[in-house]
Amino acid sequence: MRIATTEATEPDVAVNLLMLRTSVDHPRARRTPADSCACPSIQHSDEARIAKYQGTAVLPIQVGSDGLVHNARVIQGLRLGLDEQALAAVERWRFKSGMQDEPPVIVLANIEVNFRLL
Repeated sequence: MRIATTEATEPDVAVNLLMLRTSVDHPRARRTPADSCACPSIQHSDEARIAKYQGTAVLPIQVGSDGLVHNARVIQGLRLGLDEQALAAVERWRFKSGMQDEPPVIVLANIEVNFRLL
C-alpha cells in the first residue's frame, strides 16, 4: 500500500513510501499508517549527473513511535554516490507516527528513491 509520494525540489528525484506492516499486527486493529511530515530534498550526485546515471534505490526503514527514521539501509543500490545521497536524506526525514488502536507503533516501510534526469 502506498502511503506517500514526495517530489523533491529538484525535479529528477521522486520518492515513494510503501508501508509493509506495523510492529504489532492484529487482524481487527484500526491502523493509521505513518505519514511523511518533513522530507528534505534529495540531490543527484555530481558524478551520477555527469555520467547521466539514473535508476531506483530501495531503502527499508523503521518509522519509530517518535516519528524518526531508524535502521535505514540500502538493499538495492545504484552506485556513483546516489546510495549515499538517498540514505543521508532519508535519515533526516520526520514522520507522523503510525497508530494502531491509539498508541503509536513502529512501522516498517520501503522507501523507493527514483533518480531521473530530465
